[in-house]
Amino acid sequence: MLSLLVSLLVTIPLCYAPAAFVTFLVRERACKSKRVQLVSGASPLAYWASTYLWDALLFFVLTVLVMLTFAAYGKDASKVFMMRWDALLGTWGLLVSYGLSSLPLSYLYSFAFDGPSAAQISIAGVNFLSGFGFVVAYAVLSTLKRTVKFAAKAQHIFRLFPPYLLGDGLIRVSSEFYVREVMGMDREGGVLAWDVAGRGICYMCLEALAYLGLVLVVEYSPAAGVRAYADRRRLWLGGWSDRDLIEMLRASRGPGEDKDVKKERDKVCRAMARASGSEVVGGEQQDEDEEEVDTVLISDLTKVGSDVCINGAGKSTTLQILTRDLQATAGKLTVKGKPITSSAVCRLVGYCPQTDPLLPLMTVHETLLFYGGLKGIGSEGARAMMDDGEGESALYEAAAAAMSAVSLGPTENQTAGTLSGGNKRKLSLAVALIGGPPVLLLDEPSSGMDPGARRSMWEVISSLSASRSVILTTHSMEECEAVCDRLGIMVGGRLRCIGTSQHLKGRFGGGYSIEVGVEYNSKPLILHAWQT
Repeated sequence: MLSLLVSLLVTIPLCYAPAAFVTFLVRERACKSKRVQLVSGASPLAYWASTYLWDALLFFVLTVLVMLTFAAYGKDASKVFMMRWDALLGTWGLLVSYGLSSLPLSYLYSFAFDGPSAAQISIAGVNFLSGFGFVVAYAVLSTLKRTVKFAAKAQHIFRLFPPYLLGDGLIRVSSEFYVREVMGMDREGGVLAWDVAGRGICYMCLEALAYLGLVLVVEYSPAAGVRAYADRRRLWLGGWSDRDLIEMLRASRGPGEDKDVKKERDKVCRAMARASGSEVVGGEQQDEDEEEVDTVLISDLTKVGSDVCINGAGKSTTLQILTRDLQATAGKLTVKGKPITSSAVCRLVGYCPQTDPLLPLMTVHETLLFYGGLKGIGSEGARAMMDDGEGESALYEAAAAAMSAVSLGPTENQTAGTLSGGNKRKLSLAVALIGGPPVLLLDEPSSGMDPGARRSMWEVISSLSASRSVILTTHSMEECEAVCDRLGIMVGGRLRCIGTSQHLKGRFGGGYSIEVGVEYNSKPLILHAWQT
């Protein structure tokens, strides 16, 4: 009886262990570090494979410590789990297979959370319910004559959860010891028999593969909804043709579209028409079965383009789509004619998100080396140059150049978590700059900086614009005038106007600005008089 109680109680702390592994993953996703890693060239498959292998290794060490804890209590106390070789292998097999299956299931749970603390507590609670709770529930239901059949059916659902399989397996190991030692009945196969620990070990190994597959499905298919699924299926089966893209974007043309936006639209249409071999008539693409072409894309970003919006207008959402953080409803994204999903194209893009994509325990220098390595800096020809160390020196030189560009040299050996808010933004920009990518996506890069640091960053961005394209989002018209060659203003997710700063001022900056100071009580009267 004591061994049954021990088997049940051992399940409780092991329910909390997998939840501890997801805190770093959630934190990494919330601060956009994971997204920047993927944009820098890391593949989702490599990301999850390395994460799983490392976590599985740590969990394997945990299982060894658990078995050593059993042994530390002596032969009499641990004989249920360690007296015979089959009991030892069965118990250890349950623990190891539990770790292999519970880790990917916890990864799946983690997609529902944005905060690491909430994720850890919630996942630990779910594991406790599906482990200790389901084991107790089955034990109670199976003892009542009226609920025996229901318990048998419910057990099939319970076995989908690794914590239940662990608790049930340990209890069966204890029961097998009682049957063998007290009743004198020795089952064929011992503890490793199918009805003892064998079923639980096999089920959890299969669930490990299934849950890992689901993690990859969620990773590669982040969008939800029937239409998004249909669009992704169409992409997988053959991709979007130019005509498909035009049909999808026809509805995006809003009422009262600005003439500059329409001009930009037609400009892109002509480029698409030349690429697809269709005729261009009157500034609009004409096919045999098509009357008109509508696209809303910005072309010819040869220097710095700015996206100016109020909060919630869609500027950060646009960059998230460009970096595959959000799934586009329709259309295609290409850089130099290649899909943005390819790793080769990812290395051509530098991304500075709105939040700082920094790992707090890595130093400034280590952070830049990490992201530079993901971009493959120094990897080309590195094997041939290994004896001279030239490949490694190229990576260090790139990191030093990025630090120098944003004036982070004095903080080279300081951990990212101890940096000030302004220096964190500088490091985030340096991460985007390392390797000199030809396309930069900067989401409010100067937020949180003091005026001097902000102007210094503007100078850096302006100097970079001569050799690459930059898309920058901001709330500040001062920042736009300082660094941008073209501006686009978004409202409600739509591009409302586009052009140079001087052009937009000439079109929309006419009239007068009046400042009136009035008492608070008379404000409604003044507003009414002004409106009438």
